[in-house]
Amino acid sequence: MNAEAGWERFIEEHFPGYLLPDSAAQALSEDAAARFLERISGRPDQLTLLRGVSTLAPRVPELRAFALRDLPDLVRRLPSRTETKRREWEGGFQGRLDVRGTLAYHLAGQSTRFVTRARHRRFDLPENVLVRCISARLLELLARLRHAGLLGTSGWGAELQECEGAIRHATLATVLREVPEEPLTSFHEQAAREGRIPCYARALEWHRALVDGLDSRDERTIARVVAEGALGPLAPPTRFELAVLVRLLQALWDHLQRSQPARWRLRRTLVAAHRRQVASLQRDDGAQVDVYYNQAHLEPGPSDRGAHHYLAQRGRMRPDITVVIRLPSGETRAVVIEVKLSSDPAYLLEGYHEAQLYRAEYAPALTGWPKAILVASGAVPGAPRREDDVVAVSWDRWVPPEVTAGILAGL
Repeated sequence: MNAEAGWERFIEEHFPGYLLPDSAAQALSEDAAARFLERISGRPDQLTLLRGVSTLAPRVPELRAFALRDLPDLVRRLPSRTETKRREWEGGFQGRLDVRGTLAYHLAGQSTRFVTRARHRRFDLPENVLVRCISARLLELLARLRHAGLLGTSGWGAELQECEGAIRHATLATVLREVPEEPLTSFHEQAAREGRIPCYARALEWHRALVDGLDSRDERTIARVVAEGALGPLAPPTRFELAVLVRLLQALWDHLQRSQPARWRLRRTLVAAHRRQVASLQRDDGAQVDVYYNQAHLEPGPSDRGAHHYLAQRGRMRPDITVVIRLPSGETRAVVIEVKLSSDPAYLLEGYHEAQLYRAEYAPALTGWPKAILVASGAVPGAPRREDDVVAVSWDRWVPPEVTAGILAGL
């Protein structure tokens, strides 16, 4: 197994179960799920994207059939009903004269009054309305995922770009555009269920899938969706960062359990309101190891302070991972970790220089060993040396026992 497949397999097996509290792994409120995904991705719409990916990814063949075969077939023979409209005119008329209605006016002395009747086709049958609404909803979902960068040129998402174009054409450039959109009810569902054109049954299936996948507020359903699909909307570098984070948590926990059994407990706090840590390891005497992900937790250093003073920049340097050790005496120290998904030596060198910058920026808090770490998906030839404040480690060696022991020294 190559290195990339190794970390991908690892995170698929351990995420998000290792970050969610045990109870939340079974039932997760919508607010907690949204908070969980926003904190790992930095995007407030991540739960919506997750639900969209989880709904579409297992149904790509069905969506292609609906968009490329069923919709065009329906458009070619869209059922309608005929409505006759009566219109009164003064002094002249256009259209088909209603002889009886006009004669009645003339016999009554209104010789300039005319009546016409025109036949109009209407396509607002309830089964057509359901198809129109479901097509519009699928189109909106596909556009949202595309704008989020989730429908790339390869993989499952690439197959859906053709579907988006076909659905857009059907809803905006064919007779289907004359069908109104309205809230769907059991009346629409029953009409689609009884319709004889295959597209109606397919649209009804998509209606149920979208309701379950996007609208359900059942906490067990949300927990299942998060567990099964949370990685889908995340970019590969973010997924690798999470793999490094989870393996770090496991290494710290295993070390403490072996060295001080029964004294420590692990609290997964990512979904807890007003908590910034992703996890906290707590000892019975008050010692604590807090792990932060993608946060500027430590006090700003000279680089941040200078950028604020001279350039009015309020942004902060944000290490990928920060570990803070809090001793019962009140003493604290920290370790920062930079993560790079790359095998390019030049890019990894940049990452190592970033780790060195973090070491200088947060020097007052980095009082142990190592002070800063670069973790790379590609090869790192050298092993960590005790004399180096900043070390580099490849994924296939992460987490070295000596690094774990160095982070937890003194506990």
